[in-house]
Amino acid sequence: MSTLAVALSPAAMLDEEAKSERAAAARLVLAKAIAEIPENLELTFVEYDDKLTNEQVAELLTGENETSIDTLDEWESENRHHGEQYQINEIRESLDDEERDLLDDVEDELREALWEADKSDPFGDLIRRTPDKWLRYWIDERDLDTDELIDRVFIGVNGVGEVLDALGLLGTDQHTPELEQEIADVLAESGSANAIYLLWHGDIEAPIRAAAYDFGSDPKTMSTTVTFKDPYLLLFNPFNGSGYAERIHVTITRQFDPDHIKLDERGGGGGYSFTDETCGGWHYDGDTTVTFNREDDPS
Repeated sequence: MSTLAVALSPAAMLDEEAKSERAAAARLVLAKAIAEIPENLELTFVEYDDKLTNEQVAELLTGENETSIDTLDEWESENRHHGEQYQINEIRESLDDEERDLLDDVEDELREALWEADKSDPFGDLIRRTPDKWLRYWIDERDLDTDELIDRVFIGVNGVGEVLDALGLLGTDQHTPELEQEIADVLAESGSANAIYLLWHGDIEAPIRAAAYDFGSDPKTMSTTVTFKDPYLLLFNPFNGSGYAERIHVTITRQFDPDHIKLDERGGGGGYSFTDETCGGWHYDGDTTVTFNREDDPS
């Protein structure tokens, strides 16, 4: 039996023609709607008082940030949906009734255009709106014979020379009698069984980006140094909260290790915080400059 072409009835042909005309008209409305999208569109609006919690900052600094990221993703998704709907409603107000009806046919495409035009940076805005925090950086040491990490919490610090050596300052131009006295003062107040940290009060954006959360970057593929200018020297036991800190007037540069940085405030994890729980609110009496220099590994 031969195959017969099925001819459309006149009514069906008219129906197809009407659909084609409506689709073409809807495309024109879509183009008009896209032209109404603001040049500097931000779908996700961050309120002036929105900020990260201490728990979120602490988690982002560790790099093990699935809980915080999931929470922030939910917040961003809901906020963005409201922003999309607001923009669509604003665009609808600029159309007549017939155009609004046609826009229903292409609303999904309008949403995609809004996403592509979106210049909002909600996570970055949250980080930037979070106030400066107290942070501490553990100064690690290795046994020259075994190459194992030295745990000062258990073996203690035996004198100014060990601290100078750990900081990489022993015998350098910065090794002065004044520096020895500053370290001796900290040792006298802190007790012996304490790890060596550098402590500062500052912005969290660079530390978070350096530690892990750079919107998809992997700290394992980066080479980052951190430079401390006039930090507090903190000898501290995070397990029992004992310790003491004083400013030392030196510049120290080290290869950055994201496992060594902690938020030193209540809720920061990693045991006690010196500034909040040991001191009940540590005063800040000067400027410490901390600079992170990252170089992406080309490999």
